[in-house]
Parts: sequence; structure tokens; C-alpha cells
Amino acid sequence: MMPEAPVSLETLKLRLISSSNNLHNASDPLLTKDGVHYLLKALAYADSEFSTEIENVLVKAGALAVPELIKSLHAESLNIRSVASMTLIRIGHTAERAVVDAYPKHHRKNRWIFDFILQEWGLQPPLSAELLSVVSVGKAS
Repeated sequence: MMPEAPVSLETLKLRLISSSNNLHNASDPLLTKDGVHYLLKALAYADSEFSTEIENVLVKAGALAVPELIKSLHAESLNIRSVASMTLIRIGHTAERAVVDAYPKHHRKNRWIFDFILQEWGLQPPLSAELLSVVSVGKAS
């Protein structure tokens, strides 16, 4: 269980808006695993402008944010899923291996999100084990 949020949503929003250009310090609490978790959670209640600010901070977090972003591709909130996928696309090469590795572990109904991200990077989705078995059976016939 995650600890309680260190700041309110409004405090977080004001902090992001007032200091988003100064979030280059790796010791910033928003650029931690817990900070990433809270930023993603805040997206469920964020308007468009606030979502953009959060996305920019998550891009700056880079590789640190990737595991939480991949988990968030299955969130119920469309805004969380959208921002997570766009953030992964913007993070780019740093996130590629994690996305490719996560691809076969996710249920078919959610793979379209992974396909979209990979296609945005100019990559082909990997063949899943179930698809490989169908292809192998087809060739053996």
C-alpha cells in the first residue's frame, strides 16, 4: 500500500505550473518513484492543461517513470492511459526495451496500446507466443 499523498492535488498543480521549467534536479521529490505514482494518480482528476504539465514532468523523469507508465496503460481512466502512452512515446529509446518486454505479458485486449506506441517509434510489435504457435501449426499443415 502506498503512503498518503505528500501534498494535495491543488498544491501539486500550483507547484508544477510555477516550477515546471526548474524540474531538472534529480533530487526533486516529483522525480522519484513515489512522485511518479502520485503524478499518474493525479491525472484521473486533471484537466487538459494540468495533464500537459504532468506529462512534461514525467518525460523529464525518463527511465524512472517507465515501469509506472507501463502499469498505467491499463488504468480505468482514459486520461491516465492517454498521458502514459504519449509520455512513453516521448521518452523514446529509453523506454523501448521495457515496452517490448511488457508486450507479451499483457492481455490481448490491451495490446493495441502497446502496438500504437511501438508503431509511433517505427517498430513492429513482437510476435506473441500464442501467435507464434498459430503460425507454427499453420506451417506444419
